[in-house]
Amino acid sequence: MDNNGLTPIEIYINKVFKFIIIVIPSITLSAGATVSLLRILGFYNDVPDWTIIIFDITCIIYTLIGFYFRNNCEDENGIIKPKVLRNGKIFLLILCFIQWNFISYMVPSRGIWAYSLFFATLAAVFLDSKMVACASIEIVLSIFVSWLIIPDRLLPVRDEFFIPEVILRLVLLFLGLGSIWAVTGLIEKGLANELTKIADYDSLTMLRNRRRLDVFLNDALKKAGNNQQNFSLIMIDLDDFKLVNDNYGHSCGDEVLKDVAGIICDGIDGKGDVFRYGGEEMLIILYEDAEETMLLADNIRCNVENHKIIYDDKEIAITITIGIANYEKGDTIDSLIKRADDNLYYGKKNGKNCVISHEFK
Repeated sequence: MDNNGLTPIEIYINKVFKFIIIVIPSITLSAGATVSLLRILGFYNDVPDWTIIIFDITCIIYTLIGFYFRNNCEDENGIIKPKVLRNGKIFLLILCFIQWNFISYMVPSRGIWAYSLFFATLAAVFLDSKMVACASIEIVLSIFVSWLIIPDRLLPVRDEFFIPEVILRLVLLFLGLGSIWAVTGLIEKGLANELTKIADYDSLTMLRNRRRLDVFLNDALKKAGNNQQNFSLIMIDLDDFKLVNDNYGHSCGDEVLKDVAGIICDGIDGKGDVFRYGGEEMLIILYEDAEETMLLADNIRCNVENHKIIYDDKEIAITITIGIANYEKGDTIDSLIKRADDNLYYGKKNGKNCVISHEFK
């Protein structure tokens, strides 16, 4: 399975984190170097030396912390650790807050408020609307406070356009930050869900695809190993499906697959997860004991057998063969799938339209 079963958004966040956690501190370091160079060239003479020194030291500290996160962020599978991701986001929010205020007070400018959107945009890179909201709140509060502390340096010139210019700045500030937040939320909830469906679900049957199977099986094995939840693996194959395609066409075959997938989903009644394993094979992870699994599997078999599919005014009868592997201590993904597949093969060789479990042969 590619990328350890991660969704497209999770893959994106993994890559973005390792990039942004270095880039943002590097930007602050560049800003510190720029201010120091300008001071050496004779600019910003009214800024105390100790202020610039502290600013440069903090920029160096940010960069060192960023490299620490970068070098210690992945687990043994190369995936960003959830705790590190959370702490990294908090670190970047703190960095942006301190950096924004440091620059505002160290080199006050009436137009510096316009750069505030840059910090919110950096937060939006994570597709995390909560992070954008936090960044926006800290930026807005910082701007208001700075206007109160040094209004003569940060607010517009007090002339006849003072009030409309302040209003215009506020409107642009809230519209800009609000737009970034809204777009981030739209991508986070809308696009992320669509990408997940495309990546994790079979487009024909709308069952989960094989890509996500290992993730669910690993979770089931972990819980079963800790005696938290028992489960069984049910492998289903449509009998003589090639004949359906040959006699009625592949469009008919698609309708049959969709119908059978629906019967299976209805049959498990929320007690498990269903996957399209490949071709006409489907697989269920059922969170029940062996006896209940056998009863439920046979019920699904009967429902499929009794279901008549009408296609092009033709009635098509379908049966399925089922192989079951009940969890046993020490099982792995490969051992479970092999046992279910062996039982399925046994059923195919001995009449089809049956349910075979190693406990019931």
